[in-house]
Amino acid sequence: MSIVEVRELTKIYGTGETAVTALDHVSLSVEAGEFVAVMGPSGCGKSTLLNLIGGLDTPTSGAVLIDGTDISGMKDDDLTMLRRRRIGFVFQFFNLIPVLDATENAALPLTLDGKGGEASARALDWLGKVGLADRARNRPDQLSGGQQQRVAMARALVTDPALVLADEPTGNLDSHSAEEISQLLRQASDEWGRAIVMVTHDPKVAMHAQRIVLMRDGAIVDDVKVGGKGGQTAIRAAMEKAGLL
Repeated sequence: MSIVEVRELTKIYGTGETAVTALDHVSLSVEAGEFVAVMGPSGCGKSTLLNLIGGLDTPTSGAVLIDGTDISGMKDDDLTMLRRRRIGFVFQFFNLIPVLDATENAALPLTLDGKGGEASARALDWLGKVGLADRARNRPDQLSGGQQQRVAMARALVTDPALVLADEPTGNLDSHSAEEISQLLRQASDEWGRAIVMVTHDPKVAMHAQRIVLMRDGAIVDDVKVGGKGGQTAIRAAMEKAGLL
């Protein structure tokens, strides 16, 4: 079943001679339990695509379906509820609340959704799954960058979303922490059944995905299965086509 279905998605900023086409009739589908990395040079449209999938921006034309629901024309309140319950977000700079401890940060989506009674228990469960059970009462300034991103992962997963969107989740981490977060994202798809769409500039991080989607000039130029026919040669050729090599 397709958790994400993008149909002929176009996003144009501005009008007339100053108009910029950030996305140009992009179509993409992501199945349950599938981990897709989106790569491309700066300005290719990958972050715009992620924002549109997450309902953080509206398309000029085309449609975005999340778990079978077309979000393109949803009212703001309905879209907020869908994002809170069906989509988990992981950001480059963690976006944790400094005065809250790890448990409170991880529980935040449930707390905002009026589920305070079960929020802490579920947050603690997910903190354990991401390897932070012993840091549950630490605030962000008492955690390393990698640990903060683990809290952000727990927060993204605590509502049992169908989809996790990760925007450069390793971009602010050292190589060791980046590898750990990449493995956690793969675990989220393989073991926990989440669809994952991740934007990254790092080929090593992208190799943890099952598919690599390459973008250039607002369009998808290639879609390669990691470990598929041709292996590394096919992936390198796709990256060259996208202008990454």
